[in-house]
Amino acid sequence: MIHDPDPDPVVVVDQEDAGAREDVAGLCDQLAGKVRDNGFTVREPQAKSWQDPIRLLLDRDQDPKTGEHWTVEQVAHVIDWATGDEFWRRNVRSPDSLRKNFERFVLEVRSPRVKKGSLEEANADQAERVAQHHRLAAIQAANPELYGDET
Repeated sequence: MIHDPDPDPVVVVDQEDAGAREDVAGLCDQLAGKVRDNGFTVREPQAKSWQDPIRLLLDRDQDPKTGEHWTVEQVAHVIDWATGDEFWRRNVRSPDSLRKNFERFVLEVRSPRVKKGSLEEANADQAERVAQHHRLAAIQAANPELYGDET
């Protein structure tokens, strides 16, 4: 018989308990609301199929820049950005699509690409995108602890 020097038992979390997390539920509700606002139908945002990708974003996925797990605030900000972006709002309709593209969204938020030229030369959509990127840059500057130090 082998004696285990670490007698602490392995804790197994019941799947129902894991699905009942308030942080995950709140992010699911936020994403569902944004998807509905964009004109799409959402079914059961509190279902396991919605909660698992959000839980994995928080518990397993990491910021490649810092190696830290994503925070609720970071995920919430990316949900707002992705569902407000002219292109991505049509493509982000579930937590699966959010998680699949999450690092891409973070790169977009951290490094907004703005076409050269004046706002007068841009059409209305381009002008709004430029303004959105400026607002996001201001949010980043005001919250460096959420986005890492860019210097």
